[in-house]
Amino acid sequence: MKTAATIALCLGGVLLLVYPMAAIFALIGLPSGTKTPVTLDTVLTWCFFYGIFAYPIAYVLCLILSIIMRVKGKDMATFVFSILPLVYLAVFMGIPVAIAWIVEGHRY
Repeated sequence: MKTAATIALCLGGVLLLVYPMAAIFALIGLPSGTKTPVTLDTVLTWCFFYGIFAYPIAYVLCLILSIIMRVKGKDMATFVFSILPLVYLAVFMGIPVAIAWIVEGHRY
């Protein structure tokens, strides 16, 4: 369990290396300030945008809690807090990307 928790934290940390590039792409892809109607594309863009910028905060918080739980000897809690950053990525970024891909496929 400790090995899996360490691997999950390392994988989440490696994903922080691509964070600056993803943040720049998220900024470039933001909709302009025009008064266009709110569409699914706009909502997905904003979800992706806020998800990108909140990930480092979520990762650091989970890292600290994981270290605290490891010191206390609670292996299951350590694993849960170690895997949460990856779950965060799957929920806040994977689902909007999947929905956008499905919607784009049905447009044509």
